[in-house]
Amino acid sequence: MFCQLSRHILVVLIACAAMTAAQAQTTWYVDDDAPNDPGPNNPDISDPLEDGSTEHPFDTIQEAIDAADEGDEVIVHVGTYDIIDFVGKVITVRGTNPNDPDIVATTIIAGEEEFSPDTVVTASDGTLSGFTVRNGTIAISYGSYEHDYAYSPTITHCVTGGCYYGVKGYNPYQHDPITPIIRNNIIVGRLGGIWLDEQAFAGGVHAVIQNNVIIGAEATYGRGIVYRMHEALPTVTGNIITDWNVGIDLVYSSLAEERKALITHNDVWGNTDNYKQSEQPFDLTGLQGNISADPLWVDQVGGDYHLLEGSPCANAGNPDFEPAPDETDIDGEDRVQQCRVDMGPDESPYFPDCNDNGVSDACDIASGTSDDINGNGIPDECECWGDLNGDGVIDLADLAQLLGNYGTTSGAVYEDGDMDCDGDVDLSDLAALLGVYGTTCP
Repeated sequence: MFCQLSRHILVVLIACAAMTAAQAQTTWYVDDDAPNDPGPNNPDISDPLEDGSTEHPFDTIQEAIDAADEGDEVIVHVGTYDIIDFVGKVITVRGTNPNDPDIVATTIIAGEEEFSPDTVVTASDGTLSGFTVRNGTIAISYGSYEHDYAYSPTITHCVTGGCYYGVKGYNPYQHDPITPIIRNNIIVGRLGGIWLDEQAFAGGVHAVIQNNVIIGAEATYGRGIVYRMHEALPTVTGNIITDWNVGIDLVYSSLAEERKALITHNDVWGNTDNYKQSEQPFDLTGLQGNISADPLWVDQVGGDYHLLEGSPCANAGNPDFEPAPDETDIDGEDRVQQCRVDMGPDESPYFPDCNDNGVSDACDIASGTSDDINGNGIPDECECWGDLNGDGVIDLADLAQLLGNYGTTSGAVYEDGDMDCDGDVDLSDLAALLGVYGTTCP
């Protein structure tokens, strides 16, 4: 009787110890090819001692998610893994090194085949970082009408492909506002890159979409960023959006001007229509730092989205951008290297230096060494400021052009003679032009 009771006590003590260890554990490990796994790359044959530790990692990501508590971290080794669901947990699921593009490329979460009916990652209010996510209908979902959930995930340093949609979600009826953060990713889709959707009376999808490549898998097909909402005001800045039928599509006219004001410093280029609102094209090129130019990638066909020398996206991102603590580009390098962030997820080692002083133009402007009256990121000494008609000489034709618009009180642009970019053409503009009159442009 004593021996039997002792055995029962021992079993209880071991169980309690295991529960305590599990509760204390904040990091869980996943490796589908661990040394103690008798069936490498086969989730049906597992290490009999697997417990999510470094010595005995789980061989599926879902096992680690199911074991994790709020605030835990799941670290996933290189391999190919089945679809996952965060099951609403606020946890971090990341690859071993989200800052290494080679590791990101080989740490894969995948459905059965390209464009299969799977949602590959069902996210939560947690973080997904450092994966290639592919082969499904939706690569990463943050909300669903059918299943009545809506979350605010942070998605960073991921690559999507082989799916109809890169990141897609839906804020259901009467749900609170959500704020997905989608930053420093390469998002490839067929029907849509990033889809923001809500049901009537939902709180909206107030997403932050920042410094991504958003590219169509089939040129001129689908839409890059879709606003299918009435209430939300997403922030869209620093992205490179190309190869879609529509680059940025505001499906409804609700809050159109407020939304347009938050679309800044993007390169929206090579789409059938770069911008649409309620099926009508509009254009933000040249406004709010937005451009439309070939980004000059190393190898778009091969999926190498690093910027070449001379890229118009270098030092062209939001000048007010403040990187998050320890935030890096897709190569693990500083997110801001030359006083101003680049567009897209890569910081280029090259920088524009129009005055050949060895300092980037952005740094010259930021330090006050150079002026940039029109805010186009080019030091004024490198432009022929006052050559309103662009013929290379500041002469009587330019003066006549200014005088023809003299007295305009609002809505004036540089070509009208608005030399100080304050929206009117007045005495200060005339004085500025006369100060450079007779100059021949270099």
